[in-house]
Amino acid sequence: MRLRSVLVLGSVAIMLTLTMGADVDCDDIFASSLLDGIWFAAGAATSAAANGDAADGGQGERGAPGEPGAQGEPGDPGVPGDPGVPGEPGADGLSCWDLNGDGVADPEEDINGDGDFNALDCQGADGLDGDAGEPGEPGEPAPFQVIASAVIREDGSTQSGHNVLSSVWFGPGFYQVVFDVSEADIPDGADAIDFPVLVAILEPFDDDGDLMLIPRYFPVSLEDGVLKVNVHIYGPLSLHLDSWFSIEVLEPGVPFDGPE
Repeated sequence: MRLRSVLVLGSVAIMLTLTMGADVDCDDIFASSLLDGIWFAAGAATSAAANGDAADGGQGERGAPGEPGAQGEPGDPGVPGDPGVPGEPGADGLSCWDLNGDGVADPEEDINGDGDFNALDCQGADGLDGDAGEPGEPGEPAPFQVIASAVIREDGSTQSGHNVLSSVWFGPGFYQVVFDVSEADIPDGADAIDFPVLVAILEPFDDDGDLMLIPRYFPVSLEDGVLKVNVHIYGPLSLHLDSWFSIEVLEPGVPFDGPE
């Protein structure tokens, strides 16, 4: 409605201007003032109409959200932060032998009784025996077989032995030992010298580590499966000296580079 009024006032002003153009003198103060008033009224009406129309408009409906944009490029990694402050050391753990956990080596915690408190005191009781395994394959035959043996004292008596019949002391450092070799596989025509013999002195060195005693053996005879062996024990300056010794007889036919 206001806009139509403005248009009408504007039209009237234009028509008056055109009509009066020929008759109204520009020096006529009244005519000039009248035109200025009309134009002013028309401008004010136009401005009021424009302001009034803008004030009358209400808030429009909110539009729908647009589609999300594309994912941007990842930014550069940030600068690493400073290392944190180290934590406090943890408490010491318990030793496996410390049964009551008090950190004190109690006598009853020395399980093996050796005076030390260590991992050896942490061993548990022996477990049950496992099942027996399958028998293995027979091994290769031994390169030699001991068929008789003995340990002889200084006085010539027998301490222990296997297939030993007797032993005798003949004098200082001179002994004879008799063995039963009848069960051995003795080749036809074999003699006493065919039996390898090993003799060892039980204490051949003195306190300084010097060799003091050296044994020698002499197979004497072989008769009806009975083998006699003489043993001589030599000390410094080839003197005969009494001593404990061990002796072993091997089956005949075994290569052996022993003393003759």
